[in-house]
Amino acid sequence: MTRCILSEHGAKVLVFAVLVTLVAGSVGACLAQEIPSAKLPLLIVSAGQSTGIYVANALADKIKLPYDWADVPTEKEIAAGVGLGGMKPGPGVHVESHQQGKYASGAPYKTVILVMGASLKGMGASGLDVAGEVARLKKIINYCKSKGILLIGMHVEGKSGRGRKGSEQEEIIDAVAPYVDYLMVMSASNFDDRFTNIAKENGIPLSVAKNTTEMADLMAQVFGIKK
Repeated sequence: MTRCILSEHGAKVLVFAVLVTLVAGSVGACLAQEIPSAKLPLLIVSAGQSTGIYVANALADKIKLPYDWADVPTEKEIAAGVGLGGMKPGPGVHVESHQQGKYASGAPYKTVILVMGASLKGMGASGLDVAGEVARLKKIINYCKSKGILLIGMHVEGKSGRGRKGSEQEEIIDAVAPYVDYLMVMSASNFDDRFTNIAKENGIPLSVAKNTTEMADLMAQVFGIKK
């Protein structure tokens, strides 16, 4: 079951639990007015260089959602639109297009998903440390906000993708979660209500999925994809 939390003026929290029975099984859903309507083209970006982005990509593939993805794009490459200005893969750099021929190179992105999850090994492979990654993410967030690009924060790695206060995992969350337009997280990622509290304090809609099936269904709903 997916919980949806909407905070208004930093004070009012509405918690809804809706169980929808479909032919394929039971699926958690949020009330439509609480979920932003995301537009395409979509870019999926790693925030912290963990393996969580591969989960997000797999979920997008599952629902046939067209997207580009890259682990370390800069705000300038995002500004170049679909294809990221010809950004090339290389050591510590991964970039792929799964636009399914629907969007031409250079078409401006309408939505960016920042997949939170810190890996010192992953950052090191990309020539980054935590401070460098946080700085990159801040520039991306500022750019997207200046251009009206919808920002979605996602956490899919559960409790194993979390850390103690002040850890690199929590620094990445601090750098991203309070500044997005919408949060989508796994219930195991929110075991301590960290994302609930961030959503409440910053007036951000939050959806919590209990498993990847619910997360995929939630993504389909956000992007208006009929399954």
